[in-house]
Amino acid sequence: MTGEPSLTGATAVALMVDRTLQDANVTNWPARMFLVHELPALDLHPRSVSRAIERGELIRVKRGAYCPRAVWDAATDPERHRLRVNAAAAAHPNAVFSHWSAAVLHGLPLIGPWPSTVHVAADRASGGRSEVGLTRHCRGLRADEIVDLGTARATSVERTLADLSTVQPFRFAASPADYAFRAGQTTRDALVAYLEAPFRGRSRALQVAEFADGRAETPGESLSRATMHLLGFPAPLLQVRHVTGTRAEFTDFEWPEYGVIGEFDGLGKYLREELRGNRSVAEVVIDEKKREDRLRRSSGRTFARWGWDDALRITPLRDILIESGLPIVRAGLTDSRGLYGGPDRPYRTREHGLA
Repeated sequence: MTGEPSLTGATAVALMVDRTLQDANVTNWPARMFLVHELPALDLHPRSVSRAIERGELIRVKRGAYCPRAVWDAATDPERHRLRVNAAAAAHPNAVFSHWSAAVLHGLPLIGPWPSTVHVAADRASGGRSEVGLTRHCRGLRADEIVDLGTARATSVERTLADLSTVQPFRFAASPADYAFRAGQTTRDALVAYLEAPFRGRSRALQVAEFADGRAETPGESLSRATMHLLGFPAPLLQVRHVTGTRAEFTDFEWPEYGVIGEFDGLGKYLREELRGNRSVAEVVIDEKKREDRLRRSSGRTFARWGWDDALRITPLRDILIESGLPIVRAGLTDSRGLYGGPDRPYRTREHGLA
C-alpha cells in the first residue's frame, strides 16, 4: 500500500491527548464556555482539557464546564457570574435561578461584590440542600414567580427585586429597581402589588419599591441618590432639561431652591469606547468642561461633581454636597443591612464591573 500509514492504538491516543485547546476548530461555544459533552464535537480528549487546566490555559467554571483563561481574565464580575449560571443551568436544567443569579439573567445592574456561588430558589416542599458552587433558598416559590428566559429559568423581576432588597443594603438595592423601572421590566404599582403578600424582609423591599425612580440613568446615579437620602439631604430633581443656545442638555441632579447642580462622573464616559464615540479621553474631558461652563452660565448655579469612590465611601459625597451649599435637612436614616464596609472603606470599581 502507498500513502501515509494510519495511526492506531497507543500512538493515536497519545497524539489526541497532546492536542491543546487551540488545535480544536471551535466555532460556537455557548457564552464562550464549553461543556464536557461537547468534547467529541470539538475533537478534544478529556486528558487534553486536564492538561490545559494544569497549564493555566483553561478555567474550570464548574465540574464539566470550562472557559479559556483569556476570556475569563477579560470578563467583569457580572460576566463571570453569568458563565457560572450557564454552567449550573446545564447541570440543573430545572433550576430556578434567584437573587444575584436571576439579576444577571434579567440584565439588572448590581452594586457590590458578586458571589462566587450560583443562587437558586426552591419551594419549601421540595427543599434540597446547597452544594459546592450552588446555594438554595427555600423561601417558597409560586408558579407565577417563575419565568422562562430561554437558556434558563429565573425568578420574576418582581421576586428578584424583592429578594435582592432583603440581602443588600438599601443604597445598593436601589440600582436594580431603578433600572427595572427605566427599562420597562416592571412598574412601581406592579412591584408594590407583588409585595402585598407577607414575607421576611418585606418592609425593606417596600422601602426600595417606593424610593426607586426610573429616571436615574446609571447605577452610580442610583447609588448617589440613595446615599443622599440616607444622609438626610433634600431630594433632588432628576434629569432636568436646560436649553443652552441650540442645545438641550440634562443634569443628573438638581436642587433649584439651593442653586446646586449635581453630576455623577462615572469612569465609563471616559474609558469605554462605546460611550466616547470617536473621541479621545482628552476630548471627552474638554467636552464635559465646556458643557459644565454652559450650564453654569445659563443657570447661574453651583456645580458639584463626584465619582464612584466618593459615593461608595459616603463621607466624601457628604462633604462635596455640603461644600456646594446643599444643607442636611433631616436626621440621617439607618440602613438595617449596613452601609457596606463603613463610610471610609475603599472600593475597587473596575473589579466589580462598575466603571
